[in-house]
Amino acid sequence: MPSKIILKITKGELAGKEFIYDDKEQLFIGRQEDCSIVLPDKSVSRYHCMLEVTPPDVTVRDFGSLNGTYLNGKVIGRRERSVSAEDAQKEYHEEFELHDGDRLGLSKHCEILLRTVSAQLCANCGEELPDDMASMGNGTIDDDAPPSYVNSKGEAICEACHLQQEAEAMAADLERKLKQAADKAEEEIRQATSRKKCPGCGALFTPQDPDNNLCPQCAKDRGKVLQEILVQALGGVLGQESQNDLGPAVIKGFRQVKRLGAGGMGEVWLVQEEKTGRQYALKTMLPEVAANKLAKDTFLREAMLGEALDHKNIIKVFKTGCESGVFFILMELCQGGSVDKYMERCGGKLPLDVATFIILQVLDGLEYAHHANVSVKCGWRTRESRGVVHRDFKPANIFLTDNSTYPAAKVADFGLAKGFETAGLSKHTRTGTIAGTPVFQPRQQIANFKYAKPDVDVWATAASYYYMLTANFTKDIKGKDIWLAMYTEKAVPIRQRDPQIPEKLAAVIDQALVETPDIGIKSARELKQQIVAALPDEIKKVVRGVI
Repeated sequence: MPSKIILKITKGELAGKEFIYDDKEQLFIGRQEDCSIVLPDKSVSRYHCMLEVTPPDVTVRDFGSLNGTYLNGKVIGRRERSVSAEDAQKEYHEEFELHDGDRLGLSKHCEILLRTVSAQLCANCGEELPDDMASMGNGTIDDDAPPSYVNSKGEAICEACHLQQEAEAMAADLERKLKQAADKAEEEIRQATSRKKCPGCGALFTPQDPDNNLCPQCAKDRGKVLQEILVQALGGVLGQESQNDLGPAVIKGFRQVKRLGAGGMGEVWLVQEEKTGRQYALKTMLPEVAANKLAKDTFLREAMLGEALDHKNIIKVFKTGCESGVFFILMELCQGGSVDKYMERCGGKLPLDVATFIILQVLDGLEYAHHANVSVKCGWRTRESRGVVHRDFKPANIFLTDNSTYPAAKVADFGLAKGFETAGLSKHTRTGTIAGTPVFQPRQQIANFKYAKPDVDVWATAASYYYMLTANFTKDIKGKDIWLAMYTEKAVPIRQRDPQIPEKLAAVIDQALVETPDIGIKSARELKQQIVAALPDEIKKVVRGVI
């Protein structure tokens, strides 16, 4: 099983209660109700301390508590009584590493014991095995559990090592079949007395050398051509290294035009349909990335949601699948690129009419998504849900169909999305780094990554609108811990960034960025209605097509 962190309260009103974490989390502990762990003790500060959990590692820092935070009886931080809690929280507080068996004291009557549970490791590479992998040798296997993999010694191994093991076996089989194919081709050439069809390109040619089974052009790169012949003969399946030698995948009936971009999961290509000449964007995921279960699940989740969502202001997914070991998504092409790149081309912030024209459209797309009926993958099952929350909305995920002054706008990348009626069922949680983009996340989402209600998208849309109009983030984060600042700071009123913003519109934006105790505007429809009502008449005339 993967590494887990167990926090057990040993003293206080909640003595005996345990909190278990197996993914990266940022925890606030204190008396305030929105803390990750709430301790109903008056001697505990509202925001007492903060833990960074990255199993099996844990660090703690005091958060400006009055009575201090203690590690194994030794004080590691407290604020002076003359300093306010708000001022103390803005200061940097030293981090301390926690280990198995450490005791964390928050007052005389409140103590937390830290326990760690070691991960089960792959016998080949030493990587952690997922906790939902069927156990070895227990006599039973859950039909809904993922398959277990073993090496030649019968030891448990990870999916990546299993794939490598299969690739090596496939390479040996490929070499055998390659020799058989080469021998057969050479025998056919020796028997031929007339023009023959080249097995590489299909061209007819007259052999000049009885030992040559390829046309002169293909013979220049004999090894690669014979490899491609066998790829087709074997159903388009190659070992991992061979696949990389062939370059990016192209689905049948389409040709590559140019690469549009690349990311951690794969590449995006501009492709053209050979039959119609229509252009699309092709997103691919390479086999080495697919070996990572979380990356594959995220990619497939985006494909699934893209196919389920059908709205003019959401990028359309036309086809998904896997060819030659490469997962792909064929989607609508937006020639204007993303809004953040559009802002760069414009030299910074956008005019009020342009920014408003874009934001009103994406609000329509989000309103549709928040009420759409979709299938949500929950572990190894698929369940129906009403409503999809994006959870990573930002200018980089708004795409424009062209480069006109008032382009059509579409929402992209629902890879972090979750059906909010089934929140908590999905196993897609933080890994490596905290998911999402903090400058476009409200404090509710920072405090609880699994928070998946529509209002987080509404807040992020208001923050994106703010950024498009001012080229500034909603909060002052320069020189500060970005996660801490986004959690504790209030949004700077937008007219302090740009006094030219109309007062009524500024009031709507500022209200939408309220986070305490709740997000100020709950739905995309409500935010759009309030923006439209606050617009000057001259702007309403320009954007009337999207009102």
